[in-house]
Amino acid sequence: MRTLKYEEVHRVEYKDLADVRRGMWTFLERTYNQRRLHSALGFRPPAEFDGLAENAKVPA
Repeated sequence: MRTLKYEEVHRVEYKDLADVRRGMWTFLERTYNQRRLHSALGFRPPAEFDGLAENAKVPA
């Protein structure tokens, strides 16, 4: 949550609650999940880690 507050909330002036929701969704989907490295995922972004998991599945 610190990253969300530092990189999004404190840098943006929102008009209303709907604007906050749009901003949060955009930040999470475009920045946090696509580019942000996570130590728990082997220092990969979640989108890349999910792609690796999909490729590792054995076909039935």
